[in-house]
Amino acid sequence: MKIFYYLSPYISHFTAGLEYLECLRSLGHDVRDNLAEGTNPSAPLQVLSEDLCRFALHADAVILHDDPLNFESIFARLPFLEKKRCIAYVPWENELLSPLFIPPLQRVSEVWTCSEFSLAAVAPHVRICSLLPHLVRRAGNPDMPWYREWLRERGAQDDFIFLSVLDAVNPRKNLRGLLTAFGLLRGRIRKPVRLLIKQYRLNIDVAGAAGVLNLPETLSAERMAALYAGCGAYVSAHHAEGWGLGLSSAMAYGKPAIATAYSGNMQFMDEKNSIPIPYVTAPVSEEMIARIPLFTAEMRWAEPDMAALVEAMRKAAEGRLPADLPARAAEITRTYGPERISARLQDLLAARP
Repeated sequence: MKIFYYLSPYISHFTAGLEYLECLRSLGHDVRDNLAEGTNPSAPLQVLSEDLCRFALHADAVILHDDPLNFESIFARLPFLEKKRCIAYVPWENELLSPLFIPPLQRVSEVWTCSEFSLAAVAPHVRICSLLPHLVRRAGNPDMPWYREWLRERGAQDDFIFLSVLDAVNPRKNLRGLLTAFGLLRGRIRKPVRLLIKQYRLNIDVAGAAGVLNLPETLSAERMAALYAGCGAYVSAHHAEGWGLGLSSAMAYGKPAIATAYSGNMQFMDEKNSIPIPYVTAPVSEEMIARIPLFTAEMRWAEPDMAALVEAMRKAAEGRLPADLPARAAEITRTYGPERISARLQDLLAARP
């Protein structure tokens, strides 16, 4: 099958999309993407070569792995998409789909999404919506010498490290809640603990928070792998996730994943392989609506139980979690490994609308 794959440069789309591209090629499909021929993924779509556009024109399927708000410009550049099998890969992070997403998603033949949570929101508004989970595996060879030296330079080489990888400016990630929980933990535990925040997109200064290590720099795959392999536990106080790539990446290394028991991460988290934190639902914050207008006042999200979050972090740092938790966590690489995700991709492509 000839497939043209348009991949967004946004980090979560890009990370997941590269894995799908590898699966498609391993299945023997003739796949070309907007990274071919040296194309810069962050450049405007108009830079696509005429040769690549011709390939897309004659492809059996076109996959748009991008924000639906960008579809208008993509369809303007490739108007023949209206008559092709055009598949949108779209994660979503709320029980209600954004009204702004509905018109562009109704232009495509079908939608694939990463979790049952996302699917429940998207499916009522499109012709076909199917589940395609993210691929989870240990990526790259962890650069542990770099990681140990990075901690040593900050006097943290002997401390228990909680890791969180997040877009700190996005209120949905709930950095404020995470910092609050960590501050409470430090007042209740004698063991030295640190919270390592790996930021992406924009850097928020968290230097004033005691015990917090900030890492805003772009890292190689080997150094990102070292963060997951070297941490003591991964923690997320999120309000909502479409999937939660940081959580699944840490679990691939057998690390305890402590996170709000709500939304897309519950696709792969349960009480046997991780530490889901109870929550109550509340209206999406005004800050979120103002910053990201995809979210509206009718929407709700989760507020994690701070006391439960602090206690889970304390148990992790004190080594009081079940002994079999690491092995159970690492099972995620079998459940969502290359073989199963490749098979799922093949099934979806074979099921023509």
